[in-house]
Amino acid sequence: MRRKKEKERKRERERKKEREKEGRKGGKKGREKGREEGRKERKKKREGGKKGRKKRRKERKKERKKERKKEEKGGKKEGKEGRKEGQRKKKKEKEREIPPQIINISSDITINEGSSVTLLCLAFGRPEPTVTWKHLSSKGQGFISDDEYLEITGITREQSGEYECTAVNDVAAPDIRRVKVTVNYPPSISSPKNTGVSVGQKGILRCEASAVPVAEFQWFKEETRLANGLDGLKIENKGRMSTLTFFNVSEKDYGNYTCVAINKLGNTNASIILYGPGAVHDGNNAASRAMACIWLSGALFAYFLLKF
Repeated sequence: MRRKKEKERKRERERKKEREKEGRKGGKKGREKGREEGRKERKKKREGGKKGRKKRRKERKKERKKERKKEEKGGKKEGKEGRKEGQRKKKKEKEREIPPQIINISSDITINEGSSVTLLCLAFGRPEPTVTWKHLSSKGQGFISDDEYLEITGITREQSGEYECTAVNDVAAPDIRRVKVTVNYPPSISSPKNTGVSVGQKGILRCEASAVPVAEFQWFKEETRLANGLDGLKIENKGRMSTLTFFNVSEKDYGNYTCVAINKLGNTNASIILYGPGAVHDGNNAASRAMACIWLSGALFAYFLLKF
């Protein structure tokens, strides 16, 4: 009985060992199978991850392209709107711009030498125009002032002429106006010349005087005022020149003649000699001129009072 039980126990132990052995074998295979399956899953995951990343990259690229297109479209739209806005602003600015226009300027003026004068030139425009004055003289244009007012103190005869006012603001062509300034001054006789003529010939004495207003001329021989047409004489006045013509010179025509130039500001005179061939005369004729001036001073003063 006991032996029988021991045999059974022995068989049981052997079966147990076999089961354990088989279990160990099965566990090893299971582990290997599990590892293999794990590797496969990880591989699938890796492959799936790569595909996912590629897919995500593609999707991101598409999104970025869409965004860029939107931005470009929006930028173009904004740029177009910006250009339109700029054009509208320019148009408004142009509508607000006003060409330069001189609205008030001094009239032509006549003034005596040595006096002071102020010229005015007011201009309007947008933007505000710049105003300049120039003197247009025979010597050319001269810059005078960059102000609306031009002040000249102690004006001289050289400063007479036209003064040009220019208004500029770069919107349109400048507006230009002119003012004429006339400067009055007393007569001044320039370089009188003595003349030599033979008896029976034609002789001419010339007297030139600058003055504003233009001077009136008178001719005297010693104390006698000469009249046109008297004793074959002809007196001719043209502008600033006066001539005394002898059509047939005789001995009695030789001598000292005085030319007198007069205007409302004063008078002046000069002595001119008509002499024959070989005659001795003083080129400057100082003595004759002094005597003529003494006598003429009173006569001219009386004439001046009556005339002006």
